[in-house]
Amino acid sequence: MGLRVYILDAESSLLKLLSFLLQSKGHQAQDVAGECNNALIGSEKNTCPSDTLCADAIIVNASPPIQEYIQWLTSNSQSFCKIPTPNIASMTTSRTEEQRTALQEIGVSVIKKPFKLLEVDEWLDACARRLNEP
Repeated sequence: MGLRVYILDAESSLLKLLSFLLQSKGHQAQDVAGECNNALIGSEKNTCPSDTLCADAIIVNASPPIQEYIQWLTSNSQSFCKIPTPNIASMTTSRTEEQRTALQEIGVSVIKKPFKLLEVDEWLDACARRLNEP
């Protein structure tokens, strides 16, 4: 069985492309606005309801302001979300090298746009390996 992957993306064309890619590889793709109840929704009132994962990986197509996004991830991801931080990928074209480094320092995976589908596929394979590590 494939991974359960949430995709946060305002671009419907990219969302459809990523969903198609994931489903063709046997993964389950879902819009995060569904049942995911964790800090990535953006509300400090929401916390993970249990010790189980709501998804195996999350792809975020972040729009500016990137610095606020980085600060939000840094302050919330370890407190609320049970998904391993490297299993969260940030995609954007409007990120400085300093912002990219900040994301990598907190452990978030960075996928530069425009991206290659192979790069997303390799990242998902790495996500699956991390989930299977003892």
